[in-house]
Amino acid sequence: MQVSTAEKQFVNEAVKSSTRVDGRRLDEIRETTFHPLQTSGSVEVCIGMTRALACVEVEHTLPHPDRPSEGMVNFQVEYSPSANQDRAFEFLMGSASDQDPLLTREVERAIRDSRALDTEALCILASKLVWSLKVVITILDHCGNVSDVAQIAAIAALKHARRPDFTVSGKEVTIHPVTHREPIPLPINFMPIMTTFALFDSGAVVLIDPSAQEEAAMEGKVSVVMNEHKEICGIRKPGGVCIELELLVQMVKMAGARTLKLAKELTRSLSGPSEMLQKSFPICPDPTLIVNSPSAQQAEHVVQDNGTEMKSPGNTREVSPPAPTETLAASYNRSNAPHPLPNADTFQRNDAEMVHEDQSETAKAGKGLKTSQDSKNLESSDSDDNEIDEDLMAAVISRPRGGGGSGRRKPK
Repeated sequence: MQVSTAEKQFVNEAVKSSTRVDGRRLDEIRETTFHPLQTSGSVEVCIGMTRALACVEVEHTLPHPDRPSEGMVNFQVEYSPSANQDRAFEFLMGSASDQDPLLTREVERAIRDSRALDTEALCILASKLVWSLKVVITILDHCGNVSDVAQIAAIAALKHARRPDFTVSGKEVTIHPVTHREPIPLPINFMPIMTTFALFDSGAVVLIDPSAQEEAAMEGKVSVVMNEHKEICGIRKPGGVCIELELLVQMVKMAGARTLKLAKELTRSLSGPSEMLQKSFPICPDPTLIVNSPSAQQAEHVVQDNGTEMKSPGNTREVSPPAPTETLAASYNRSNAPHPLPNADTFQRNDAEMVHEDQSETAKAGKGLKTSQDSKNLESSDSDDNEIDEDLMAAVISRPRGGGGSGRRKPK
């Protein structure tokens, strides 16, 4: 956010007098809320007016050659064009990218580099097949402290995400649809939470959770990552003024208290009934649809190239008919069931109804034409029509012209 020199001076004077522009205290944090969506692995996090949406995509793929027994975790942070006024103007001018590599690296250091996610538990079959996770964080509203909201949204989405269950028998891998087995949570060891501090007055004044105006006027910042066990996962200070050791210890204590509070709120927000989590996961009533999906075809092809055969329950397991009670799969199959094609009797019945309507119309018009009442008598009706036409033609030819005579002129 770009601010003028007068605004920066106003923010600095307010901070020196232990006052903030938005009325908060120096150690006061804006309210943090979690909003899990119906789709598994999608959580919206709000810190005050700053909002971010994180989504997790789970698929199976080949492992990395250097780490054949570990899964893959990739992060991507991008901005919405309407995140703030400056971002919208840059998008309109075509001079801004929707991705932020620096913020993406901060999230990676806080989660992946701290070993918060057990990547070895994401291995399906060593050197053959592993789970690949892609976490996409979208900044919806930028009102300051986007690093905290992006990192918290990422760990919340990973905590909320589920993967399909699978079984390994020798070299055969069977991935079960979510309709047959309940999906499995991701292997998360702990929940790291980032807390950012802004430095003012040559490092003598520190405030927590800076706003957009305070970030534009600050002289430096420090990010402390801790988990719910009060363990320090990382401390990052990207330049700026120097700070004293006692001040850094005070920051760690404040970050630990905030981490415990947010960890409890996150666990309470995501601790819903198991039925809600299963409904939120993309449900496929027909197991063959999972086999025919692009990711499943790719995984099947990958395993066969490595000499391993993959089987799907949709091809080897018979699905019992649904119970009389209404279920999601039953309603899905009934709504997508093909309509029966009309047979020959249906066509004959429709032709008979059409012929009957034609008879009523001709009777009202007084034409007296005879039509067929059944499709089986179409040939006989055609012959009768021909006879009627011949009688009419004979009557016209034999009619006398000019008021008398036999109707034919004698040759001269």
